[in-house]
Amino acid sequence: MTTLLEHALDEESWAVSAPIQLKNVQVAPVHYKGHLPRIQLLPRGESARVPFAPGVYRGTGQETRLSIILDAPSAVEHLERLEQILIQKAREHIPLVENLWSSCIKETPFGKQVKCKINADGNYKVQLVNEALEPMDIPLQDLQRRDVLPIICVRGIYVQRAQCGLMLDIAAMICGEKPIHAPPKIEFI
Repeated sequence: MTTLLEHALDEESWAVSAPIQLKNVQVAPVHYKGHLPRIQLLPRGESARVPFAPGVYRGTGQETRLSIILDAPSAVEHLERLEQILIQKAREHIPLVENLWSSCIKETPFGKQVKCKINADGNYKVQLVNEALEPMDIPLQDLQRRDVLPIICVRGIYVQRAQCGLMLDIAAMICGEKPIHAPPKIEFI
C-alpha cells in the first residue's frame, strides 16, 4: 500500500515496535496502518532531483546498497514532521531516542537534502520506470541530475550505541530524462 507523504502524517496510524537484533544492528520495526510503510515522497507531477550519483563513502564501486541524496524542498517539512511522530512513538522502546537521533534530512550549503538508501541488486532492487511507467534499465550512476519521483520504504528505526535514525530505502522511482548540460563557454583574455 503506497501512501502520499503529506497524507501519512496522522499520528494514530503509525506504530513502532521494540527493537530486534539483526545481523549487525538493532531495528525497531515501523508500521503504518498495520503494514510496512511505502511512502510516495511527492504527488505525481512534482519531482525531486538527484544532485549526485548514488555511492558509498570510500567504497570500492562493487557495493550493491548505495546512499542517494534527494533535493526535495517541498517534502522536507513533511519528512521532519514524520520523524517527530516516529520519535514520539519510539520513546517507549528507546528511552534516549531524542539524544541519539540522526535525521535523514541533512542541512547543506544547497539547502536541506534527504538521504536514503538504494539497492542496485538482490531481492530489494529498486524498480526504475519512465514517465509512462515502463521499466527502465539504466545504471544507477545515470541518476545524477535527473528529476525523480521516489517511493520510499520506511524499514524501521536503526538503533546503535551512539545514534539511531530512520532506515529509508527507495523501492521504486519514476525517472525523468537525463539532462543535457553543455559546459559554459570560457573566453581567455
